[in-house]
Parts: sequence; structure tokens; C-alpha cells
Amino acid sequence: MNNYYKKGGPYSEFTNYRTLKRSRLTINKNLLNSDTIVCFTDMKSKRNFCYIVDDFYEWLLQNTECLKTKSWTEDGIYNWPYVPEKYFKFLNDYEVDVIKDNLRVSDKRDYSSFESRCVDLKTFKKIYRHCCTSNLVSEDLVKDGLFESSEQAQGFLSWVERTRYHFNKIAPSEGWDSYGYDVDVGLISEKDADEYFKLREIGFIFHENLSHYFDIRNGSDRKYLKDMLEDADNEAYSKGLL
Repeated sequence: MNNYYKKGGPYSEFTNYRTLKRSRLTINKNLLNSDTIVCFTDMKSKRNFCYIVDDFYEWLLQNTECLKTKSWTEDGIYNWPYVPEKYFKFLNDYEVDVIKDNLRVSDKRDYSSFESRCVDLKTFKKIYRHCCTSNLVSEDLVKDGLFESSEQAQGFLSWVERTRYHFNKIAPSEGWDSYGYDVDVGLISEKDADEYFKLREIGFIFHENLSHYFDIRNGSDRKYLKDMLEDADNEAYSKGLL
């Protein structure tokens, strides 16, 4: 077991490591060579882990190909919605019984986390009743209380654009209704499929160009839009507006 843990683990007063809390297993270039511990609870196994970022990086280099992906080489971050089975070989030595509630998330909120962005998206929808961002600028989001600064707001708007571009670029040729085959043959990752359907549950707008929905080949997207419009009608009716 790592010497760090022999001296008392992630809450030891004898270590200079800083300990951050995250929502999932992640590796981030900004945290390398910074004596940082990341604590998280695996959403699938419900096990708690606190691991040293630099140790995890070295293990990834020797045992995986994820540090060769575009997410890592261009964005400097890679994360997993749940822990893949093989990764427990590394994490088993870093398991803890409990993760303290008072751990800081970071000095600055981790806006690269998919879960954090989904929370932002849900808040956006609660305020504006939809997930269409194209008619808003960062100052609007600050004025309406969604973010404290224009920098944070612009980060969110940029994430929406990148996310929309990404999912439209990798969309299965037969539409997302047929994604299962594409996952099986490796054309789409399970992570992408998982995140796509989480965004759909929130009401993410994947196509803001109205002409897309008039293309007769896009029946699934058309139904998705119609369902959201029907939900809006039902809400208006319940409030006596229809």
C-alpha cells in the first residue's frame, strides 16, 4: 500500500497533500505534480476512494490507452461515469470507509465535470423553462442569478456549444435510436451513449436550426422536439394559460 496511506490516509494531519472531492473518477492535467488527492464515490459500486492523482496518472500510462485520446491530449481531462472493472486493480489500495462532507470541491468549481454541467443545465432550464442557449449571452445568465461571473457563464455556454457539436458529429447514421449497434462495434463509446441519454432526460437541445426537424430523415429528433413542446403545453395548461 502507498506510504501516504500508511501515515494516516487522506485525512492525516501529517501530510501536505490537499484533498479535493469529485463526483467521479477523473484525471486532470491541472492537478498533476500538485500533491493532490481526489476523493469520490463510484456511482455503480457505491464504494468510496481517495487516490493520489500522480499515482493514478502513472498507472494509466502503464495500463491503459486513455492518455492518447483527444479528450486528454487536447482538453487535458478524462473521466469515467463509473469505475471500469480493471481500474479496481489500482483503486483497491485507495478505498476508504467514508468521505468527509467538508472536503472542498476545489478552489474554483470543476466546470469540466459532466455532472456539474448537468446541474447547471437543470438550473438553466428551471429559470428559462427550456435548454435553448442561442439567444442568450453570458451577462444574461449573471443578471438572472445562474452564475456569479461572466467568465463562469461563458464557460457554461461554451460547454453547451462543444457538447452539441460533439454529439452531432458522432451521431449514429441511423439516429440515436440505433445507438446500441454502434456501441457494440465500437463506433460510439458507452460513456458517450450514457451522457447523451442523460442530456435527453434534461431536455438538451441538440439541434437549434429549425430546418433540421423538417428533414424527413430526422423523425426521431422531430419526436423529441414535439415531446418537449407537449410538455410545455401541459405546463401552461396546468397554470391556466391555455
